[in-house]
Amino acid sequence: MAEHEIDLCLGTGLAEIIAVLGELPSDVVLSDHYGDVDLSLIFRQPPPAAGPATESR
Repeated sequence: MAEHEIDLCLGTGLAEIIAVLGELPSDVVLSDHYGDVDLSLIFRQPPPAAGPATESR
């Protein structure tokens, strides 16, 4: 599973944050975060969806 981490610190500009977020694959989701002085955002790609559910008869 691919993981993408963004570490932010005080003084990081909005333009920098937007530029970095724009480089992430569009299907990643925010899955974790860490922060005290700096902030780390962890994005992971979800596992592929299973095929459509079928009913057994």
